Amino acid sequence: MKKAFAAFMVIVMLICVMTSCSADTEEQLKKDFSSYNAENDVALVYMNFYFIFKDFYFSLDNGIGHAKRPHSYATSGKILYSYTYTEHGPNEYTVNVCAFDVSEKEETVVFSKKYASLPEMHLADEGLYLLYAIDLEQQMETIDLYSIDTGEYCQLETGNNLSLDKYENKITESESRFVGRVVKDKRNGDYFEIEDVMGNTRKTVCNETLLESEYGEILKEYNFTPKRVKVEGERVFLVFSISYSRSIINKWGYNFIVFEYNYETETVQYKLIANISDVINWDIVAFS
Repeated sequence: MKKAFAAFMVIVMLICVMTSCSADTEEQLKKDFSSYNAENDVALVYMNFYFIFKDFYFSLDNGIGHAKRPHSYATSGKILYSYTYTEHGPNEYTVNVCAFDVSEKEETVVFSKKYASLPEMHLADEGLYLLYAIDLEQQMETIDLYSIDTGEYCQLETGNNLSLDKYENKITESESRFVGRVVKDKRNGDYFEIEDVMGNTRKTVCNETLLESEYGEILKEYNFTPKRVKVEGERVFLVFSISYSRSIINKWGYNFIVFEYNYETETVQYKLIANISDVINWDIVAFS
């Protein structure tokens, strides 16, 4: 019994020594990429309300104002519009819509208003459209418009079974030039395939692309795999899951590194590092 306990303690001590000498992936990544400048113009959005930028974080439920429950968000250029609310009781809500300037890292209240139901919100060229119920028994609804330019809040229409469909065509959504996907390849390793649908051409991005880039010397110390591609307008973002090859045990969660891919030059640019606890419930959002 004593021998078994002694052997167990030796194993525990070895693990402690080995893990203490090995760097955690997130810490090592941030150290290795600290010398590379990258604009805070893209974020990994976790759980639909937690925004991870290159060198700061922003959470919808920690913003200014008194409405703390995150509901949704919309983006326009460098501005992140957040919609949070406080529930005071049955059919009584206070909704806060705030604007966060990504470049300045400053947040301002766009408006704060009480509603009998939680509105559905859409961002369009004219401003913020809001659809909500005003009489639940009669199923009466109204559509309001808040003008971002003038600060005017006005009611557009009231009735039954209203929809924002006819206003949605005003929402600016540029057609993307690119389509991307992750191709599974058990023999040679997974890779990204990016297609220029307008030019009818196709290119691949694999691990060798990163190793041949300016980040190659650093990335030789890591294991990484293509995870997800996100296309926003003319911009293409490649997300790799990554782990430090010298690390035995990582502290927590999943580590991702995001690069922007230039289709013309076939080069990548480092954008951010993120560590999250969910391998599925996240997205990439660009601010430009």
